[in-house]
Amino acid sequence: MLPRVGERRCGGAIGRLATVMAAVAVTVTAGCSYVIEGKVVTGGHAVVVLVEPHNTNLDQPGLSGAMVELTLDPGTISPRALGTQVTDASGRFRLPIDATGAGLLEYEVGILCRHRGYRTIYQTMSLPPKNRRLLIVMAAGASGRTESEDLISETLRLGGQRDPR
Repeated sequence: MLPRVGERRCGGAIGRLATVMAAVAVTVTAGCSYVIEGKVVTGGHAVVVLVEPHNTNLDQPGLSGAMVELTLDPGTISPRALGTQVTDASGRFRLPIDATGAGLLEYEVGILCRHRGYRTIYQTMSLPPKNRRLLIVMAAGASGRTESEDLISETLRLGGQRDPR
């Protein structure tokens, strides 16, 4: 049986397929709109924790000028630098994450926070959900590494100090 003029036999299926494909495209590109927000404060113990957006610890005075660096999948053979942000006058930072599926897929992220006069803090965790904030507490003290010396240079320097036997 031939379709009549103007009749579409598979139009419904094609329309549904187009709707599904559009939804998939929106989901895949959602990684571009994922943002990690948080605050750096001072305290007695250095720690990185996830808190609710209304947590009262986010209301305390922040540490301005702290450098927050994020690395995607830091424990793999090919970690990817996600970005660096210096905290504002109130200690807040906001880093957009440009990774496909961020917020939907499980990623591990390395968080490094440095500030002169405070101990450097580094921690890995699962990429936090959008409804959480990072609270980074920095303790006063020496960072243990000069800012101009990177990890490879430090390793080579310390390796040369070993006693060969």
